[in-house]
Amino acid sequence: TPGIYPLHIENTVGGESATINVVVMVPASEIDDAGYLNGYRIGRYPAKPLRGNPVYRPPQGFVEVTEANRNTPVSPNFVLGQFLCKQAGGYPKYVALRAYLLLKLEQILTALNESGRETGAMVIMSGYRTPWYNRTIGNGAYSRHLWGGAADFYIDEKPRDGVMDDMNNDGRINRMDATWLAEFIEGMSQRGEFGERIGGMGIYGANSA
Repeated sequence: TPGIYPLHIENTVGGESATINVVVMVPASEIDDAGYLNGYRIGRYPAKPLRGNPVYRPPQGFVEVTEANRNTPVSPNFVLGQFLCKQAGGYPKYVALRAYLLLKLEQILTALNESGRETGAMVIMSGYRTPWYNRTIGNGAYSRHLWGGAADFYIDEKPRDGVMDDMNNDGRINRMDATWLAEFIEGMSQRGEFGERIGGMGIYGANSA
């Protein structure tokens, strides 16, 4: 039965414990002929994977998100609702989310803190996008957002005021702060810190969000 099931694990000898949120997804086969999943518009994925790469095959299933479970942790510093598509509509909503993305975001967050830039969380501006929504905003058919493998984010910690922090410490908030962050992440990649989790990256200026 699709849903989120907390699994509590406890070491009775050592006293350690952990809770893992086990997700049973809704099969993609339940998307109807009009591209809707339980009333939520998904749209259609490309018929052929990009350059034959199997990572671009349609997702096999989607996580069902409700008002009750949207704050479920999916990693130590991120919750499910942060990655929802921005399209309008009520609950339930559905999301595709790759574990590799969460691992990479957590790794970046850890590295920033270890570098002396205390950061409690990232602001996820855009996570998953349905193929339908992605088309309405004019993005390419093979954007990794459609597979839950991309995120647009910024750092907003000191102060938490809805804009990017002064990452390069020049006393100004502008595109150069995004450039600093991108170069920081690129340095991690060049040192091999992401292992096989290598992808593309873009830098954006300020917008309405």
